[in-house]
Amino acid sequence: MNISHDIATRLPNRPWPTPLPEGGLFGFGDWLMACCSCARTVAGRLAVPILLSASVGSIPIGAAADTDTKQTEIIGRLYPVIERDALEEIEAAVAATPFDPGVFGDEEDWSALASPELPRAEVARTRTFIPFFTLSFEIADAEGKVLYPKGYRFNPLEYLTLPSRLFVVDAPLLDWALEERTEGDMVLLSGGNPLAESRQRKTAIFKLEEQIRTRFELQYVPSIIRQEGKTLFIEEVTPEAAARAEETEDAKERHDG
Repeated sequence: MNISHDIATRLPNRPWPTPLPEGGLFGFGDWLMACCSCARTVAGRLAVPILLSASVGSIPIGAAADTDTKQTEIIGRLYPVIERDALEEIEAAVAATPFDPGVFGDEEDWSALASPELPRAEVARTRTFIPFFTLSFEIADAEGKVLYPKGYRFNPLEYLTLPSRLFVVDAPLLDWALEERTEGDMVLLSGGNPLAESRQRKTAIFKLEEQIRTRFELQYVPSIIRQEGKTLFIEEVTPEAAARAEETEDAKERHDG
């Protein structure tokens, strides 16, 4: 038995949709036409014949008799949704409300921009660091079998690779870091205002997060963090050494040219 036979037995000799005095619709055929109307507004006029042919010819109404699924049907009137989209209402309210940056105070005082200030490196050195991580809770599978116990210690660098180097500098060293970086490298600002520096230099400069300073045990600026294999190398460079390296690179380019 299919849905067209069901319509024939339920609504004999009755044209559908059937207008009501109030202008509403009633019955399965009315529901179908309401769906078509809704689909037309979303997908265009081609949705109407597609929805009709799919609904009338291919939905087995008696299939529920052979399964545990309970059969349901539409009873009563259906109405189109007339409420505005919630996101559209929010966007309209925001657009109608003038924004006053002054409510947040001076940009220099924003706590979100605050970052730890590191001293300048006095001695150039390169040290290694392995960011071991220890689980503070156990991890079990769906059956409760413990896969990784609490206290399990591992090296995340065995499973991931840093996509770039990290340059950690203070504001006076920004120009040097921006010249030294290559594509993909990130510059982290210790102290200062990363938003203002980004606007001035027209490039993305990020603030040094306290979590990053603590996690990588950063002590001085400038520091360059890079990954080799399963180990991090943290190179602490003195400004004088950075200047000498730049002069050496310039001399090499002149010689090669």
